[in-house]
Amino acid sequence: MSGGVDSAVTALLLKRAGCRVTCYYMKNWDPLEEAGEAACNSDDSLKMARQVCERIQVPLLELDFVKEYWNDVFVRFLEEYQAGFTPNPDLFCNRHIKFNALLQVVRGKIGHDVLATGHYARIEQEGSSNEVRLMKAVDEAKDQTYFLASVPRAALQSVAFPIGRLYKSQVRDIALQEKLPNAGRRSSTGICFIGKRSFANFLAEYIVLKDGVFVDVDSLLARDCPPIHLGMHNGMQLYTLGQRARIGGQPEAWYVAGKDREKGHVYVAKGWGHRALFSLSASVEEFFWVSGIPPAKLVAGDAMHLSCKARYNEDPSQCYVEFGRGGVGPSSLFPMPETSGVLQGQLNVRFKNPVRAITPRQALVLYDGDVCLGGGPIGHVGLTLAELSVGNSVTLKESACL
Repeated sequence: MSGGVDSAVTALLLKRAGCRVTCYYMKNWDPLEEAGEAACNSDDSLKMARQVCERIQVPLLELDFVKEYWNDVFVRFLEEYQAGFTPNPDLFCNRHIKFNALLQVVRGKIGHDVLATGHYARIEQEGSSNEVRLMKAVDEAKDQTYFLASVPRAALQSVAFPIGRLYKSQVRDIALQEKLPNAGRRSSTGICFIGKRSFANFLAEYIVLKDGVFVDVDSLLARDCPPIHLGMHNGMQLYTLGQRARIGGQPEAWYVAGKDREKGHVYVAKGWGHRALFSLSASVEEFFWVSGIPPAKLVAGDAMHLSCKARYNEDPSQCYVEFGRGGVGPSSLFPMPETSGVLQGQLNVRFKNPVRAITPRQALVLYDGDVCLGGGPIGHVGLTLAELSVGNSVTLKESACL
């Protein structure tokens, strides 16, 4: 029970179905780490969770996972950011905290039958077997299987997602009809432990930011022109691929197209649709299969036509997937460490259409229809359209030297 409307309606539906419901509020963040009124609003969330449980007349207990969250989620979050990547802590939290540490407590120590959460996803039995598979929610606009793609099938067999067959509007209607105190509460967004604080200020408390220069990507790729510097930035780690880079004195909109993590350079491209922002391929390291094993077709050495998401808030892209045969020609705009040979389980993903802002170490999740097959961290990003010189009437050399 987080204090949000989704977990509240989840508890309500289970009680209506005749289940004996006990709600648990997870304490994942130490208040001693808080600073100021803009910090994480965990106290407000706990207060709301208590009001909801009083309304639907179910007990609420608190469980402390501060140590586990710090070690398994936050430390890794900091390590990835320090190295210049953009991790997503929600994926770490679901795999290591909610569907591991929490599940062990409520099932193993306390003895509950099922752990239910307010995620928009579905779990269905696979054929006549006792195995389950992770399915997209009915409301695809709210589907959260992207964040669940690294949760093992063994854990999912003890989990329920009661609102996965409902639309968000239906969840709101149920909350209003029941007069739940959080019926109109806005859904939470962003990283939970940051709250309303400035992300840059928060990150600077924990890692060493590496300053450097913004470099025009066209000048970088042109052969006969020196790199064009557009100004200084205060921390390479504060920028992720695809986001707008607000550069002083530049009236046009520039977007992050890459980073040199060693030098601290941030490569930027003029315009949201610049070719340097789009790629046709990527490699995925150490892919995690929800079922525990890859599809037989891939094992046999064949490619599969699937769909994928390289970020949560994007439409699925059609792609062709195969195990690491030949590898992916890496983009020079985001240099990555070389690996000796093909990593075990590495997948090569080739997109049917160019995909914008593919970002190393973000999760790429695969789907076969509505079935979520699993996910893994993006390794190398394939050559961008700018590097491939696709569909451009003005050469990179000309555009950089004007």
